[in-house]
Formats: sequence, C-alpha cells, structure tokens
Amino acid sequence: MLRFCSVFLAIIFIVISSGCQPRIQAPGDAAPRPPVSGNTVGKSDAGDMKTFPRGSEISGFDDIEKACQLSADHKYTDSIKLFDEMLPKYAGKPVATAYLLAQRGGAYDHAKEPEKAEKDFRDALKQDVSDDIKAIILFQLARNMDQAKNEYGGRQREEEIYDVLRQIEKLQPDFEINSRVGQKAGMTAIRMLVEIEILKGEYAQAAELITKGLTKRPDDRELLDDRAKCYYLLNNMEKAKQDAEKRISLPVNKRKNEPEEISPFVYLILGKNKEALETINQKLNEEPNNPWLYIDSARINIAMKNETKAKENLKKASTLCNSDKNIRKQITEINKMMEK
Repeated sequence: MLRFCSVFLAIIFIVISSGCQPRIQAPGDAAPRPPVSGNTVGKSDAGDMKTFPRGSEISGFDDIEKACQLSADHKYTDSIKLFDEMLPKYAGKPVATAYLLAQRGGAYDHAKEPEKAEKDFRDALKQDVSDDIKAIILFQLARNMDQAKNEYGGRQREEEIYDVLRQIEKLQPDFEINSRVGQKAGMTAIRMLVEIEILKGEYAQAAELITKGLTKRPDDRELLDDRAKCYYLLNNMEKAKQDAEKRISLPVNKRKNEPEEISPFVYLILGKNKEALETINQKLNEEPNNPWLYIDSARINIAMKNETKAKENLKKASTLCNSDKNIRKQITEINKMMEK
C-alpha cells in the first residue's frame, strides 16, 4: 500500500511549481494559438492580478511571464533573480505578490533549495488572497514538504504535512483545487491525505476521503484498493467485498508499461488466499526493509490462522520501524487481536 514516498507525486508537481507554460515559439513551429477565453488573467483596477493564471499566458504581466518562462526552461537561477527584482515592484498588490512568491518557491524547489521554497510558500500564504488561491499555495507547500521529507528528513514532518492537507480540505472540501491541473491536483491531495490517514490507523477518515476521490474517478484502481482495505480493517465486510469485486473486475490498464498491481487485501477479502500471500510476499521481496509491508503481511497471516508467521512479521516490523509511533500503534493492535 505504501505509495506516499513514491514517484507518483512528481507527475503533476513539476507542472504546478514551474509556473507558466512556455509560449516562446521555436523555429519551424506553427503559429501559437490565441489563448482560450477565461484562461488568462488581467489586471484589476488597482493594477493587481485578478487571480492566479490558469492558462498558458498572463495578459498584462509580461515581466512575470518572462520569469515563469525561464523557470519552465529550467533556468532556475535566472528565474529566481528576476522574481527577486520584481517583488518590490508589486508591493501592495497581494495577488501578484503571492503569485511571485509561489512561483519563486517553485523555482527554489526545482533548484533543490527546499528551505527557501517553503519560506516563499509560507510568505505567499500571508498575503490577502482568496481561499482558492490559498488552496493552490498550500498544495504546493505540501508537495515541497513531502519531497524535502523524503529526500532529507525521513518521516518526522508527516504531521506538519497532514495539517497542511487538512487546511486545503477546509478551504476546498471537495478538493476542487483551482489550478491549471485542477482535478489532478485535487486527486493528488486526496491521495496524500488518504495515505497518512491509513498510516495513522484512521481507517474511517481514510474511507471518507477515498469516497470523495471516487466521486471524481469512480474506477480509480488505487482508491478502490485502499477503500476495500479500510472497510476490511473496519470489519465492514459487505462494503469491503463490494469494492474488492469492483476492483478485480476492472480491465487491465493497457496504457501502463508495468504489470498491474492488485492489493493483497482485495484477494484476501474475496477468499483468494493463495493470491493474497503471493502478492504480499512479492512486495516484501521488492522492499524487504519496509516495515509497513510486514504489518500488512501480519494481518494477512492472522486472517489465514498462521499466527507464527504473523509474529515473525511483527518482530521484523518492530526491528525496522525506528520507533515510528504509528507502526508501534499497529503492532500493539495486532498483538491484542491475537490474544483474544
């Protein structure tokens, strides 16, 4: 299940934090199309941005677009320098200032300076901007914090990331993050929050969040996997079976270049014990130092009345957990289950 530290987070974040899409015409390219109505942002009467831009151009803000273009071309140092020069010019204009800080934060993020990136995102949040804009900035901040955590700091910032994601939910209860990648951004925020809720053992909250995601994408394989597991751990076998049956009935996604993975809990719920064991053992072979997989293996072996193997799994998880309080909590829970 553990996907929180995986590469999938990078799929859309580069798009969000790199700023505007390039509009420079390369030699031989067709003439650029005019911007789609409603996708550009103009100036307010006070000379500020009306909102964050969603399209490929920013009307009336050529200097900002130039800095975004540099970032999109991976010239992060030049981009940051230009943002530095522009910030005093837009003082007193909260939306433009927030946008400049958020975009400079994105450039710092790509330049591998996570502390400076985080400071810019937090400073952007201090501006007097709409809830929609704050949700976009918070999403960038969550991504920045998670990436920095994975690369430099382990899991200790998980609670801070959780708080940021919950702030997004307060501003946008349905995670309709109003950015250029819109629904993708919202879905990724949901996935991040679901991951943390499951790690915390808050399965009811995770299932509720997953339901929000499935409202947008009813055939999402990972969300169905996770909700089936949550319902199973909540002992709601009727709903767990419904999700497991739907998940296993979905056709293979041929667009992916790798074999499709089905959660071992889906197999377990459907009584396919052999497949459940094969799947969790394969995952353990791929990630032998992942304590969460030993937790899952322990649960699966308990369901199959193999307590000796489950105890071995828990011992291994305890050895690998580095005193992680969430893993300790789950080990305690599982031991109590076996004592009954």
